[in-house]
Amino acid sequence: EDALAAGRKNTADIVFTGTVLVEPVPDSRLSGYGSCRAVVRAEAVSLKTETMVAQVDQEASALDVSEPAAGAKALESAGELAAGKLATALGAIFQERVEFTVTLDGLGNLDRARQFLAAARASPRVAAAAFDAVSGQDVRVKIYAEKMGADEMTVELMKLRAFKLEVRQVDPDFNTIEFGSGEAY
Repeated sequence: EDALAAGRKNTADIVFTGTVLVEPVPDSRLSGYGSCRAVVRAEAVSLKTETMVAQVDQEASALDVSEPAAGAKALESAGELAAGKLATALGAIFQERVEFTVTLDGLGNLDRARQFLAAARASPRVAAAAFDAVSGQDVRVKIYAEKMGADEMTVELMKLRAFKLEVRQVDPDFNTIEFGSGEAY
C-alpha cells in the first residue's frame, strides 16, 4: 500500500513522502576514514486537494571512522535539516492558532462585555472571541489569533480605545492578559 492510500485509509489531512540517497565520497586524502553524502527529498501532499503543498531538497555530508557511520551521520543531518525546512514551509500554509485568556476587571455589565467581544472580533488580527466567564463587573473572554504572542495581542486590544483599558498583567508563558477598565460607572 502506498503512502497516499495509507493516508486516506487513516483519514490523514497531510501525507509525507520522500526519497533518500546516501553515497560514499571517496577521497584518497582521508585514508582510514569514511566520507559520505546524503540527499533527502521530502514532500507534503494534501489529501483534500490531492496536491503537493511543500517540497524540500536537502544535502549533507559527513566524515567518520567508517563509511557506514559516515553515511548514517550524513543521512541524519540531511533529514533534520529537511524536516526543519518542511516545518517552516508548512507553517506558512497552516498557521498556528493561539488561545488567549483575557480578563477585564470592572468592564461593566453584560451588554458592555458583548460590545467588547464585537470590537475584538472586528480586529483584523483576531480570528475568534467568546465569553468564558462573567462575575459582577468582571469579564473573562477567550480570544483566538493566528501566530501571535501575548504582548502582540495586548497591543492589539489596546487599540480598542472605546474601552479605556489599562494593562495590569501579561503572562506570555500562559497567554493570559489582565486589564483594568478606566471607565467610570
